[in-house]
Amino acid sequence: MTKKLSYKQINDYEFEIAVDGYCIGTIRGNIYGKWTLDPNFKLYKQDLSAYKILTNKYNDPYDAGKKLFELWDRAEEEFYRSYFDHNQDKKDEEHDLSLPDDLFKL
Repeated sequence: MTKKLSYKQINDYEFEIAVDGYCIGTIRGNIYGKWTLDPNFKLYKQDLSAYKILTNKYNDPYDAGKKLFELWDRAEEEFYRSYFDHNQDKKDEEHDLSLPDDLFKL
């Protein structure tokens, strides 16, 4: 499924980044032309490459926005993976249709 990335300029040095209309964070530039990421989401997994993307400085807002999207996409995948893994375990427990052995004993 294709996701639409959009940039909304807040001022000369700040853009709000959205995916399909949902704000995933902002990117901020400094007077030296370097851009940093400020996500509105958590990274669920300790991932050195994600940390490098988050702490790196980018040369233009377009690249910074794409990197913020990349981080969000990773975080979304990890969230859904852990959510469904966790809920699948619960679902298996909740839907155990086996009857106790002593149910029909008199």
